[in-house]
Amino acid sequence: MSKHDLLEYWPLREQVFACLKVDAEASNEAVSLAVHQPMRFERKVIGAEVGSLSDCDEHELLGAFLAEDLSDGRVIIPIVGTSGTGKSHVIRWLDSQVRRMDGHESRVVIRIPKGTSLKGVLSILLSTLPGSGFDQYRQELMRAQEELDPDEAAGLLCEMLAYTLGETWIQARERLVANPGDRDAQEREAYCRADMLPALLRNQFLRDHHFVRIPGGGDGVVKRLVEQLTEGRSAGVDDDRQHLFIPEDSAGLPFRGNNRSPSNVTHAGAGRNGGAPWPCRRDNARGA
Repeated sequence: MSKHDLLEYWPLREQVFACLKVDAEASNEAVSLAVHQPMRFERKVIGAEVGSLSDCDEHELLGAFLAEDLSDGRVIIPIVGTSGTGKSHVIRWLDSQVRRMDGHESRVVIRIPKGTSLKGVLSILLSTLPGSGFDQYRQELMRAQEELDPDEAAGLLCEMLAYTLGETWIQARERLVANPGDRDAQEREAYCRADMLPALLRNQFLRDHHFVRIPGGGDGVVKRLVEQLTEGRSAGVDDDRQHLFIPEDSAGLPFRGNNRSPSNVTHAGAGRNGGAPWPCRRDNARGA
């Protein structure tokens, strides 16, 4: 049989993923428990030195999670690790153990699947709260979902980011009063003043051509960011939503000159396209 003939029997990508559950949340719970293997965890108290606690296994982790004598009245245990180390699996294992314990009916266990949007998280939380007292919030969430306009949400995020940058500038100024040599505060004071990054985010031309929409009708970078608030992803499906700004997001900003560094932007001035406001390049000796 030739290689060409063998290709007819070679499975497609979709067929491979139908057989192999690469995501822990996509597999059946019975299968997940059947393939479970003993695990070891490196423990650390937030703020304490590394190595202050000995390693533990998953049963000790469960015991710590269900501890009753809590000085603060609550326990928060982040489980961190690189991709593929079994974080989702151990969460699923803990969930199954808690649900099988005596007195489980008196507990409220909420497990948020990966890829859940913010409105999805709120919906899950509200669904676990019985009684008519929460009906108002359920209705408001449903109404908010129906009325949410992606462009308006992206514009609002631009404004909120600009406001936060302004607050950061105030804090940086206060730090510089106490320590004029604070390099981090110097950088924040330079980039976060009103005529720098906040001006870019509040510039309507840039919102229409970069942040919210781009020429040709596509979604801008900020509109792609708000997708994580409105659009969920199923377990086992690659999450292609954008969660953070990345350096490539500055590509396409209509800076004059070849240098696109934020340090070369001082204010939003008038551009050449019909008076459209463009950020200007700073001349280190004479200003813009």
